[in-house]
This record gives sequence, structure tokens and C-alpha cells, in this order.
Amino acid sequence: MTQRGLHGAAAALTFMAAFACATSDLAAQDAMREVLNLVERGRNDEALTKLNEVLAKDMPSEEALALRDKLSSDEWIKVMIQNDRLGEAVMTLMNRSRPAEAAKTADAAAIKTLVDAAMGEDWAARQKALLALKLNHGEYAVTGIWRALGSGDTNVRTMAMQACRALGDDAVGPLVAVMKGGDGMAAANAALVLGMLKDARSMPYLALAAAGADGMVKEAAARANASGDLVALGEMFYNRDPMVCRHTRSTYVVWTMAKAEGADSADLVAREVPRDLWHLKMAEETLADAIRRDRTNVKAATLMVSTLLAEVEFAKNLGKEGDEGAAAGALNQARLLASAAGTALLDEVVKNALAGGRADVAAAAVGLLAEQVDSTSFSAPNGLTMALASAHKAPRHAAAVAIATIRPMAAFEGSDQVVPALCEALGQDAIRNVLVIDDNTDSRNKIVAGLSAKRYFAVGTDNGAMGVGMLRDWPVEDAVIVRYDLGRPNVTDVVRGIRADARTAGVPVFILAEDKHMEAAKAAFGDGVGYLAASASAETMEPMVAEKVKTVDAARESATMTAAAAARALAGLKPCCGTLPSAGANKALLATLKGGDDRVRMPAIAALGTIASADSADGLLEVVKDGGASDEIRGSALIALARVARASGKVPADVAGALRGMMEGASPALQGHMATAIGIMPLAPQTRAGLMLMLRPRVAVDMVK
Repeated sequence: MTQRGLHGAAAALTFMAAFACATSDLAAQDAMREVLNLVERGRNDEALTKLNEVLAKDMPSEEALALRDKLSSDEWIKVMIQNDRLGEAVMTLMNRSRPAEAAKTADAAAIKTLVDAAMGEDWAARQKALLALKLNHGEYAVTGIWRALGSGDTNVRTMAMQACRALGDDAVGPLVAVMKGGDGMAAANAALVLGMLKDARSMPYLALAAAGADGMVKEAAARANASGDLVALGEMFYNRDPMVCRHTRSTYVVWTMAKAEGADSADLVAREVPRDLWHLKMAEETLADAIRRDRTNVKAATLMVSTLLAEVEFAKNLGKEGDEGAAAGALNQARLLASAAGTALLDEVVKNALAGGRADVAAAAVGLLAEQVDSTSFSAPNGLTMALASAHKAPRHAAAVAIATIRPMAAFEGSDQVVPALCEALGQDAIRNVLVIDDNTDSRNKIVAGLSAKRYFAVGTDNGAMGVGMLRDWPVEDAVIVRYDLGRPNVTDVVRGIRADARTAGVPVFILAEDKHMEAAKAAFGDGVGYLAASASAETMEPMVAEKVKTVDAARESATMTAAAAARALAGLKPCCGTLPSAGANKALLATLKGGDDRVRMPAIAALGTIASADSADGLLEVVKDGGASDEIRGSALIALARVARASGKVPADVAGALRGMMEGASPALQGHMATAIGIMPLAPQTRAGLMLMLRPRVAVDMVK
């Protein structure tokens, strides 16, 4: 699918000239014009209502494309920049139009007609055709031109080269593919055009061709006097460098030359990818070319694995149905290839990812290391210990779980951070965390209540310094909302404090501003933060927050898995890694018992039983008495309570009472847990005998015929 999009202030450059409409829909045109007129008169809410009325209709992609073309690019941009809600509505329309637009862009018949005109005798017709090719078909236009680059007719070759050159940077991708995989004459002329265009994406390939190709291609490439190497180009793609990833792109295609089954020769093949994946796929192709030329290049291999893992992370944000589901499945295969890199290379991936602020890639690499490192091969420092020391929570949590699970026999520098990191990971269970710093009590309480109703864990404070302190003491917040006209310290100091600490520097920040302050707030903080209108409801704010922290539902599952893994690690942690579970671990584990997911509560209860601290007795007893909890959870909590009692040397009366109360109507599974707990508890002989007699009628089976 052809991809189009906008990124912040650079949005104005994304839309290319619209396709001409085949039909005229006056009603739709009037509606779109009315939206624009309302915006120009400052009536944005009415404009949004009108646009949403149009979007409410279940329209085919062709109709959406026709609607989009009722306004010019500049006019749509004027609508989009008014506020986020209008921007989202316009993007909804653009997204619906993309399938139809893609079909037009790659329309082979339309391209052939224009190419024939562009190669004709009439100069005016040629210029008109070239302009139409560039505006309406972009890089796809090369599919109808490239074969002429190898024509035996000098005049045809010349016009083909002129046509490719007229396409400008749109021609670079397919021409590089032709130079790499086409026949001699076509490849040589592709190199000549690329040398004229001097695009950063082609320079390393021209330099390589000039140094190592044969015949015409070598000579043509040498004329470009190009320099550069593929690894550096691959790194530019990986980092989304604007030198090679233009914001003005309208199509996102990876070009190769391939021979179809039964075909006599290779042809250009277009693989269209999502906009936000294109740079990674280009990095992958480029780095694969680099590795083919030098299989000992560690930097190229490290970047290749980093790219593959970034693709896997991208797949997590795709849907599970249709084309997106198929794409996600294919991208997940990249993890299999990355796992073959080995631990030494994965260590380098973690190191580079942490240095580059790519926490997602670092965490993915840690996951692979956890599968490949064991107690005999664990040798610090390594990728796991580097991730454990990271300010980014995802790799830190993953590393702590891995290290605790591996259980190396000896301590290492920084091993005392394993348990604190596991405790922090427990706080991720089933929630997204939002801190609200707002000294307007009504506003703060309203936001906290509204977000809590949306299944966020929202907490508020009226003190900016306290808020920054909360973040630093327990850096698990996924977003911070700060009032613009905050008292002491002011909003500037609060944001500066958040950004100055490596643990919190990457936390998304939203400025909460009254309408009269919004313009000043945006002037002060620019694109570095998000903006929420103080007059907006939590219902309106939530989608904007969700955009920054992903979706609550998607995050919920990921957070639950992280917390469950941390709880399991704490449950199995032995005297290793230079530390034992601490009072802090006990507190964090207890926090998971109230309304948490059973996948987290079960190992957390086991961990509390292992620690056997008297401080956990009340929390465990609450679970035992909870009639709404499963028998497995209640029984496990009872066994953990028994371990606490054994450690203290006595069974509190309320525990004994709870045990007796559970016997009536207990299921066989719960009876089994009760029997185990009775066996563990430090009971007087007569008390134990009494409990056994109470339990006997419920578990004994008479063997009577």
C-alpha cells in the first residue's frame, strides 16, 4: 500500500499534488469547502463536526480519494494544523484514500501511456508527460523507462536518461536496483543518471561499482567520482537520517531486480512497506549488501541485527488481522535471523542500542541473550549487565529477569541492582502510569479520576518538586502531565528537572494549559512536549496520552508479562548475584496482590512465601479470605502464610481462624493446599491433630463395596 503521512511541523511537505478526479461530486466538494471556510473563520469545533459527519459514512477508498482531492495540499494543511482532533480527522480521510491512491500510482497502463508520450517527438507533449509521471507516479515511473536505458537506439537511450533525470530523487531507488542487477548497457546508463543526480542513497553504490565492476558499468560509475560506504549508508537509514529519508516521500518502496518464473530476463520488483518501516527495510537491504562484500565487518553485522530487532519491535504495533497480521508474522521471522548472531554480537547490539537511546532494540537483544547465556557462559561485563545499568526501564527489567533466572554463582559489579530492578518491574502490572502535576485541585482530581476510569494508574500532586522526586524514586511513569501556570517551582523548572535525569529523560511530558496560555506554552516548549487543553475532559485527553504511551490494552499485556516474569524471578532467586530478596522486594510483591492479574499474583505469592517476612502476613491473609479469588490463588496464599508462620515460629490466631473457616465447602484443590499449609505451620501436636481431624471427613474416601 502506498503510504502518505505527516510528521509535526514538517507535515506541509508530505502531500504531493492531488490526482485529478474523474467525476465531480458537488455535495462532497461543498462539504469540504465548508470545512475549510469554518476553519478560516475560527470555528474549528464546527469544522470538526462537519468533517466527522462525512467520515461517519462507510465509503470506499476511491470515494475517499475523490473527497481528498476537493481541497489542495495547502488547504488540507491549513485544516490540520488547527488542533490535534482536526489533524486526526484529516489523517483518517487520507488513510482511507491510500489503497485507491496506490492503485493509481503503480498503474502500469497509465505509466506506459505517459512514457510513450515522454519518448515521443513533440517537445511540449514530452514535458507534459514527464510532469505527469513525476506528480502522479513518482518512482514507479521508472518501471516503464528503465528497459529503454539499454536500447540499441542512441536516441531512445538518451531520452530515457533525460526522463529518469527529470524524475529527480524519485528515480534513485529503482535506478540503484537497475545498476546492481540489470544488464550491461542499462546498468551503465543507470549509473550515469545516478552520477548526475548525486543523491546520498546512491553514492556508496557508485563508489563500489567504480572500484569493482566491469566494463561499461565501471566506467560510468567512475565518472560520478563518488565516495562513501554501505555501512555508513545503512546506519543513516537505521537512524532515519533526513539525508536519505525525506519527509516529502509519498511512496515507500524497496526496489530489487528479480526474474519472474518463466521470464527471459530480470525486471524491477517493487515491495511496498509501511511508511514507518521503510527506513528499516532500506537499512536491512543496504547492510546485507555490505556483509556480502565483507563478511568480517562487525559494525555491519551489528547494525543488521539491530535493524532486524527494530523490525520485530515495529511488528508489535501492527494488528493481528488481514494484511497487518500477515506483515506482523513476516516481521517476527526477523527475530529468528537475529538470534543466529550469537552472544558476542548481541552484546554489541545492546551496547550500541543503549548508547543510541534505542531502548526497544536493547530490550529485544536482551531477550535473545537470555535464551543463549547460561550459568557456565555468563561472564561479566556483558550485554545483560550493560542493560541492567541502563536508565531505560525496558532493557533494565529484561536484564534483571534474565540474570536472576540464569543465577550465576558469583557476584559481579552492579549485581545489587538485580532485585531493585525486579521490584520496579512488578510495578508495571496491568497498568499504564500517569503522573499529574497540577496545583489546581479540581482540575487535578478530575484528570486523575478520568484516566483511572480508563484503566490508567493515575496519581496526582500539587507540588512540582515532589512530582520530579516521585519520578526519580520510582521511575515507572509512562507520561507526565504538568500545568503550564504551575506555582513554585514553575513548569520550566519541572520539565528541566525531568529531562536532566537519565532515568526520566525519555518520559513523555504534556503541558496542561488554559486556552489563554496555549500559544505561549507552545512558543516556550515547541515540539519537545505534547499539549492538553485544561478545558478538555479526560475523555478527550486520553487518546492524546495513549498516542504517546501506545494503547492501554496492548501495553497491558506486555506490562503483565514483564511483571509476571519479575515475580517468577524473585520467587526463584537464591543467594546469588550478591543479594537476597529485600524488604523493598516484599513491599513491591505485596502491591501486586490487590486487583492484579493472576499470572502475576501467583508467582508473587510464591516469592512472598520464599522471603517469609512477617510484614507480608496481613496482605496474604486478605487474599486467603477473598471469596472472589480462585482456589489456586487462595490456596497458594495460605501456603505462603504457613511459611511466614514457620519463619516467625508461631501461627497467629487470625491465620488459624481463617484456616478453620476455609474447610467448610472447600474444593479438592483447596483442600490439598490446606493440607500442605498445615504440614508447614509450626503447630502444637494437639492443634495439628485437631486440624487433621477436621480435614479428614473432607479428604478421606471409604473403600466400601
